[in-house]
Amino acid sequence: MGNKQKYIAGTISKISIISKRLKRITFDITESHFFSKDLEGASLKVYFANQLEDIKKSKSRTYTLSQFQPKDNSITIDFMTHDQGGPGSSWAKMAKMGDILYFSRPSRIKMKTFPITDYLFIGDLTSFGAINAYARKLPEGSSIRATLFLESKDEIKNLRKFSSIDIKFKNLKSKKDFVKVVKKYEALSSHTILFSAGQSCRIKKLKNYLKKKSALLSPRMSLSPAIGHESYFPLFQQISSSLIKL
Repeated sequence: MGNKQKYIAGTISKISIISKRLKRITFDITESHFFSKDLEGASLKVYFANQLEDIKKSKSRTYTLSQFQPKDNSITIDFMTHDQGGPGSSWAKMAKMGDILYFSRPSRIKMKTFPITDYLFIGDLTSFGAINAYARKLPEGSSIRATLFLESKDEIKNLRKFSSIDIKFKNLKSKKDFVKVVKKYEALSSHTILFSAGQSCRIKKLKNYLKKKSALLSPRMSLSPAIGHESYFPLFQQISSSLIKL
């Protein structure tokens, strides 16, 4: 099928419980040419179909490729498992070893290089995988400040265990949560690269705040509003078009 192949099957080989609302699932794949290490953090479509013939009529959602392990021919994706979820959350709750899903090719990440500078990450639980995927790409000498907002601090212990960077955890309180983090970030400047992903109401507040500060600051930023709690959006997705000089 070569380069014309559109979908690839993945078989569950490992399930890790990151928190009561987040599962990390590893899939064994047969077509490793679909993926590469530089695509970690890219988005891909996940199709909840039992067989290839059912893909076109199946439901799908967009997720972030958290990890690609070429030696094992496996990929890892984080799934939310909240109570009032869509097809992805419902599937993840019942997922078991040996289950099969289908994936599209990951999107290409337009930002190929990462400068040595300060990076500010802000998100909620849906962005946990994306933040970690991209933090691993940053060059030595860069500074990282990451803040993740949670509904309950009971989730912190396991999240720290599965995180590749030091993340500050806070409770969700209001639509201005993300704005408050930026206000307290003393190093914010025209060299700062800001990435934020979460509910659209918080992203909107943050974007409006940064626009008002445009006379003083010009951080480069990528803001990704999630649709409800279901979708995962890579923080650097299409960054060349979403870098905004304020």
